[in-house]
Amino acid sequence: AGIKPQKPQSSPVPGQNASVTSNAENPPAALRDVEDFGQFSGYDAHVFTYTEMRIATKNFRPDQILGEGGFGFVYKGLIDETVRLGFKSMQVAVKELNPEGLQGDREWL
Repeated sequence: AGIKPQKPQSSPVPGQNASVTSNAENPPAALRDVEDFGQFSGYDAHVFTYTEMRIATKNFRPDQILGEGGFGFVYKGLIDETVRLGFKSMQVAVKELNPEGLQGDREWL
């Protein structure tokens, strides 16, 4: 999982390296893991364990399903202090990757 690094860009001027700028809409290619987003200005990413996601989605209950796609089910969840101390209550959507599906491999972050 993670962002695949991009090929280095060739410089328009021979002998000089091209510089690449990034912003929140265009993260740098060096980001290889979701944890890297927390260090990148403009993102407030948190990594949650599978157990925390089970708690947030009420054990992935069927009545928590928002939808289904090629990657698997999307569940309604709630992140709060029952999931992790110090977190303000926030509704979230949780994708559960279908290990037998192929689309999720291309879309998963």
